[in-house]
Amino acid sequence: MKPLFIGNDVYIDSNTIFCIMSAWHPKAKKLIAQAKKENTFFDFTAGNARQSIIILNTGNIIISTVLPNALTDSIKG
Repeated sequence: MKPLFIGNDVYIDSNTIFCIMSAWHPKAKKLIAQAKKENTFFDFTAGNARQSIIILNTGNIIISTVLPNALTDSIKG
């Protein structure tokens, strides 16, 4: 397991990530709405501005306050 900091004292296993995208991507609202319907949505922003959407291998969607490029830089090491 390689922990990845996604903001607000939350870490996830970076090996479980399928995709990281900007929260402002044109498909973002649709993905979030679908995940909320399917109960696979996790919001770890604590009310702060969302910066990235993390899609896990399981299909779960996580919202983070960390920018996508910062997340990928952390994964690279």
